[in-house]
Amino acid sequence: MPEPRTAPAVGSRTPFRTVESPNLPILETLARHTGKGAFWDLADHGINGTFNLDSAWHHGWETVAALVATRQATSR
Repeated sequence: MPEPRTAPAVGSRTPFRTVESPNLPILETLARHTGKGAFWDLADHGINGTFNLDSAWHHGWETVAALVATRQATSR
């Protein structure tokens, strides 16, 4: 039987997506504490709440990274 894959120790605390998605337990906790636990559990009629919340988290951090990267940008 193959060994289960584990995320690196550093990656398990970062907000960015990896193949193993180590941020899912953190996101589940946030969803439940903010009253979105029912959406997190939703997996019916073609909607997957876990996937959608994970995607929103990922795109939110992409937006932050884009803002940080362009903060000192100047026009040519």
